Amino acid sequence: MKTTRLWLMSMLLGSVLLLAGCNTMEGMGEDFASLGRAIQGEAAEEQAEDIQTAEAETEAEVETAEAPQ
Repeated sequence: MKTTRLWLMSMLLGSVLLLAGCNTMEGMGEDFASLGRAIQGEAAEEQAEDIQTAEAETEAEVETAEAPQ
């Protein structure tokens, strides 16, 4: 009787821990997805700034090359 009760309690505790672990993993997955979106947003902003800088440098080079000497 005690063995059955111990086994039943162990199975119940294991089930609770398993379900809690699933919720925790889901939350962690959402956190990682959010972090990935934030990194992508920052990378896109940096890329846009790099493009603007490159365009400005190219425009300055063109103006310098076209200037009378």
